[in-house]
Amino acid sequence: MLPPLVKTVGVAGAAKVFVLAILFLTTSGALFLNYALFRRLSWLPFASFLLAYNWIVTWGFANYLFGLGLWLWILGAWFRSEHWSWPIRIACFSVLGYVLVICHAYTFGFYGAAVVSAEFAIRWHRRHDLRMWREQRLWLALAQFILRAALFILTSPSAGSLAFGAVFRFQTKAHALGTLVNTGTFWPDLTICMALYAAFAVAVWRRWLRVDARIGWLLVAVVGLFPLWPDYILSAAFAAYRLPVAFALLAIAASAPERVEDGRRHYIWIAIIGVLLSVQIGFVATQWMRFDREYAAIANIVGDVPTGNKLLVAIPEDDRYHNPNEPPVAYAALLEGTDRHIFVNGAFVWPQDNSSIHLTAPYRWLQDDPAWMPDYYPKQVAAIRRAPFTADESPFRPKILAAYDYLLVKDESRFGVSLSSTYPMVAATGPYRLYKLH
Repeated sequence: MLPPLVKTVGVAGAAKVFVLAILFLTTSGALFLNYALFRRLSWLPFASFLLAYNWIVTWGFANYLFGLGLWLWILGAWFRSEHWSWPIRIACFSVLGYVLVICHAYTFGFYGAAVVSAEFAIRWHRRHDLRMWREQRLWLALAQFILRAALFILTSPSAGSLAFGAVFRFQTKAHALGTLVNTGTFWPDLTICMALYAAFAVAVWRRWLRVDARIGWLLVAVVGLFPLWPDYILSAAFAAYRLPVAFALLAIAASAPERVEDGRRHYIWIAIIGVLLSVQIGFVATQWMRFDREYAAIANIVGDVPTGNKLLVAIPEDDRYHNPNEPPVAYAALLEGTDRHIFVNGAFVWPQDNSSIHLTAPYRWLQDDPAWMPDYYPKQVAAIRRAPFTADESPFRPKILAAYDYLLVKDESRFGVSLSSTYPMVAATGPYRLYKLH
């Protein structure tokens, strides 16, 4: 049974509402945490609005980003609740923290790291030693994680997986560092992001900005550990890619101008951020209007697939980071298929990906076959071109095609195949072709 919101606005409309909720939570969370730490609101946390549209949003890590916004809010509430009695505080934040577990395990880990970092910083500031076994505050703070950890172990499909991906790959880390913004092209993104990192470091070093000590320890730790941060943790990939956005939002929220500025300068900075945000919104809106035409084409083609059928999608990508292949279309058919009750190959089919999809026995082999993914990268495309009907990477093998009713392919010439002589074409729009397989 579909939720009322989905029934009202459709799957695509509900997805847009959820994205808006993500943007609201991440930006307002930075504002709230900044106020909770400094007891006043400076212009700086408004800069979080400029980071709201980033590559992590484009790649669709929606549950992670939603949890990231909640993390900022819950962390701010933790600092604002210091006057509460400990039993009430532990009970409330045990429940709130489990919400983070439901959203994403990474945000649960971020929250725990932030609380521990804060308690270490408070101990050092008051006593100038780190003998934390004597610190009752720390043990009381850690009590809120007992219930969460137990529920995570008992309920999460990824709780028993401690698999780690590659720890250091220069290309991966370089791409990860460029994820704070999204211009659609890697090198401008990386250049802008590196300038932002450098500007923040210089501002802190020159004491133009001060970072709240309770969060500063965690920020330093993240910078030091980033080169060793793995790509894959607890069944979730792209761990290194997700980290810079969390770091940037936390750094902005935990910082304030060293001097209390007069009202005029405060509003000048906010006006500058507003102008930059207007330019960014105009750029994003222009991109989206262009993208919508291609998404509409995919929606029209998928509309020709009868309800209850199985649709195989094959999309050639320019590189592994969907760049500069615009717009990202690999999963557009998956979204349309959800609305029409069509099975489409795509993300979250594997059980280790926390899937709610359970394939029946005749199709369970797809879980271990590369053809379950709709997007194919340059090395895979090259292998398919050499042997389009026999290569292990190919979605055009007879065994694969026999498991589906329809095939949606983009730029089939790039795969080195010509399917129109074998299968009847149902629809064609631009580079997209829909074939009936059976």
